[in-house]
Amino acid sequence: MKRSCKNLKLHETVIFKVFNNILNREIYECGTIEEIDLTLNRVWISWLEGYRDRGDYFPFEKVVAVYDEKGEQMTFGTLTGPSALLEV
Repeated sequence: MKRSCKNLKLHETVIFKVFNNILNREIYECGTIEEIDLTLNRVWISWLEGYRDRGDYFPFEKVVAVYDEKGEQMTFGTLTGPSALLEV
């Protein structure tokens, strides 16, 4: 099942890609949508990085899936759960 990024809602849990300086590559993380900017096609995601919380804007291209309890079981790196893939 696929959903459009334009149909995301506030406070949904999403899986996104972010560059990790220690591993020197992109990894998957999960966070909560706090703001949606449809004009610039980006979302503000609140997430944990190590022991600290942080928030950043991510373009729709970096947001890959949204938690969906009726979705199929998926794995993204070390994250597993029922999800729906997103398309830009």
